[in-house]
Amino acid sequence: MRVVLPTVWGDVTPVTEGTASVRGTLFQKGFPQEQKYSYAETIQGKAAFLVTDKALKGHTKDTRHCYNTIINTRERSLMKDILLIEDDHDICEVITDYFNTKGTAVTAVNDGGDALRIIDEGLESYGLVLLDIMLPNADGFTICRSIRKRSDIPVIFITARGREEDMIFGYDLGCDDYIVKPFLLSVMYMKCEAMMKRADKLSGQTVLECGAIRLDTRMLCCFTDGKEIDLPPKEFAILRYLMEHQDWTIDRDTILNRVWGYDYFGSDRVVDSHIKKLRKALGSAGKQIKTVVGRGYRLSK
Repeated sequence: MRVVLPTVWGDVTPVTEGTASVRGTLFQKGFPQEQKYSYAETIQGKAAFLVTDKALKGHTKDTRHCYNTIINTRERSLMKDILLIEDDHDICEVITDYFNTKGTAVTAVNDGGDALRIIDEGLESYGLVLLDIMLPNADGFTICRSIRKRSDIPVIFITARGREEDMIFGYDLGCDDYIVKPFLLSVMYMKCEAMMKRADKLSGQTVLECGAIRLDTRMLCCFTDGKEIDLPPKEFAILRYLMEHQDWTIDRDTILNRVWGYDYFGSDRVVDSHIKKLRKALGSAGKQIKTVVGRGYRLSK
């Protein structure tokens, strides 16, 4: 059974166990030293604690309750499955095991070509994509570009490529976060949980409101101060994206990619033109769209 425990517990004594690289045996503070946890770590730095059924035998009721409380984390499970696109089998195993302890199923894909085929078939059953960059047959950047042509599903890059230009390129392609290996499984899980909750909340909303602006995404209607106004498709799409990201500063490239698509090769100044038209259509409510000099646009109340 694989669980993650706080690293602040006890002293570390180097040991070796099985094929894993085990960094030490930790002893829980306040419990006898024979109650041991083995700390296993893969070559990429992904960590997990192993507690065997044998370790639970012979302990007091209180001690067993402590172990069971740590292990029983399924009540915090996420709603949808995770699509993990990673060619390192060890990393896939550790991430999958950890998410499973949280009650979250993971579909692991080790080949970029296979990942593209899954994307073509649809991502409706998934709540988030964890994506490596260096993959066989199709790299992570290509896969992210393919995802964004079809879906707004949250995408998190998990990669050893920590260069600034790689991170910026990843965000330009539309990723929601960029995590450099090695990383803490617990932190990555919390990022996934937060993103999936937010995405689920937005997907369930059919009416968006910000100040005097009200947008019905199901009926494709827009209202300002209770009065309906007509918006062309591009202006409606821009306004919807801004309302879904209220108080965020959104740069032109992001708006261009989300509204026009990644196949558009024109100038990003087309965004300025449509923002101008959108402000005019909104009337006095158009003042809610602020220009952030050198950065982009922000919608606020």
